[in-house]
Amino acid sequence: MTLITTFLVGLHMFSDIGIGPSIVQNKRGEEPSFLNTAWTIQIVRGVVLWACSCFLAWPLAALYGLPEVAWILPVAALTAVAQGFNSTALFTSNRQLSFGRVTAIELGTQGAATLLMVSLAWIYHSVWVLVAGNLFAAVAKAILSHAVLRGARHRLHWDREAAVSLVRFGRWLFFGTLLTYFCLSADRLVLGYFMTSTEFGVYSLAFILSQVVFSMVQHLSDKVVFPVYARLGNCGPEELRAKVYRLRRTVLVGALPPLCVLAVGGPGIINLLYDTRYQNAGWMLRILAIGSIIPISTATLSPLILARGDSFRHLIVLASRLALTVGAMITGGLIAGSAGLIIGYAFSPVLLYPVLVVAAFRPYGVWMPVLDLCAVIVPVSFIALGLWIFN
Repeated sequence: MTLITTFLVGLHMFSDIGIGPSIVQNKRGEEPSFLNTAWTIQIVRGVVLWACSCFLAWPLAALYGLPEVAWILPVAALTAVAQGFNSTALFTSNRQLSFGRVTAIELGTQGAATLLMVSLAWIYHSVWVLVAGNLFAAVAKAILSHAVLRGARHRLHWDREAAVSLVRFGRWLFFGTLLTYFCLSADRLVLGYFMTSTEFGVYSLAFILSQVVFSMVQHLSDKVVFPVYARLGNCGPEELRAKVYRLRRTVLVGALPPLCVLAVGGPGIINLLYDTRYQNAGWMLRILAIGSIIPISTATLSPLILARGDSFRHLIVLASRLALTVGAMITGGLIAGSAGLIIGYAFSPVLLYPVLVVAAFRPYGVWMPVLDLCAVIVPVSFIALGLWIFN
């Protein structure tokens, strides 16, 4: 299921032209004609993604030696069709910084899907339980996005000027999402090939747990920080820097302490929740959690690039990230095998930070070296102290 999810995320990103960010950023982002054109493109994209998944299911199953993937992937890909019918009000709500109903929908659908999966898993010990839960969540979110959110009443529509605007904004973003996918999925794509399915399952567990805090920060950056930065477009450099500083400080104070807990208590958490078959996930969780410190710090600044409409600079940053991630994994793999691959992936953000400073943060006048240094030294010190005390 980890491979299937990784592949589906890849298809979504391969076809991404930035419809959501474009609605948030574009001056026509609340016009019915613009929104209906975006919705039409979104539906077509969802159907095409499902067709591509059906076509590639058998080759993917053969590549990884997992015959069941050929049957599971086409059904799991139906989530793309359901997501294509999501109301654009999900994006206009972000544009208006109105998050209450959107949050309620997301929490409600995920909560209901989790209960469904737990109930089904109690009876059927099958990977199809996860497929059913994800599909239920996608369909429920699509329905609720129209029923609960206030927005344009959708119909199939084509506005050539709106379509051109969407494509123009997304042309560099399209390549950027390709690079983002390979950056975020490089570990699973490589390790899924070299590890046995059992070893890969253990790693996937550690990865999912290590990403809990970062995923929250990333979600906050996409849904809240990005539209805030878009609204700060007319601020002067000093005012922008002051507001960005306060925003980043608040996020870091909330995010870094739980990350320290994961880094110190990783093995203990695994031993508490799982049996001895998953013991190796402990050290993996610790390494991956420590490696998330810098990404959490920089995640609150990255949306500024797209908020200013600079999708080309965003592409440059992502290309550098991919090259450094792959290079670090190769180096680590040559030195220490699978463990080296994991360590190289976890600490590749250290190599990326100087690139971010030169290519993105300094040009916009928001580089904050003191805050960034504190965001690394303080949690590393607490982690070192915790490891000394408890180990």
